[in-house]
Amino acid sequence: MDTNVSIAQVLSEMETQIAHHESQEAFHAQQEVFHRDQRALHAETLAKERYEAFRSAVAAAGEVVQVQSAVAAPAAELVFPDDRPITLTKLVARLIVSKGEDETFTPWGVARELNQRFPAKLRHPVDGRALSVCLRRLLAQGRLSLVKKGGAVHEAIYGQRKRRQDGGG
Repeated sequence: MDTNVSIAQVLSEMETQIAHHESQEAFHAQQEVFHRDQRALHAETLAKERYEAFRSAVAAAGEVVQVQSAVAAPAAELVFPDDRPITLTKLVARLIVSKGEDETFTPWGVARELNQRFPAKLRHPVDGRALSVCLRRLLAQGRLSLVKKGGAVHEAIYGQRKRRQDGGG
């Protein structure tokens, strides 16, 4: 290390460092303002995008509710003349008869529909396993048709038995 450095050289070097640091401070202050503005712009854009996404999701949910309420309307016509208990299989059969001829259904879907529409007629909420038994019973009686066989991983899909148009059955 050289100890014979003049005071003028040290002062000159310090002035150079000070000038460098002052210019860097000014540069970063400008960058800070720029980044703050960019951050605000992106936050505003993000908020608008989230609003639009939420708005479209609400619109889609509204359409689903309208479709479900339109589909649900015919099932409300099911009339039970008294408060006597009704077997689950008979309740399921009445519900299925009220469905459209081309409409398909699964055990869990029928269970959800029964639990929503007729909780007073059920002793306790039913699940797809109980409904699967009822639907298989109706299938064995020839009152339903099997659209797609179920398995361990997916549910069976049922439909109403197609009635012959010539009056033969």
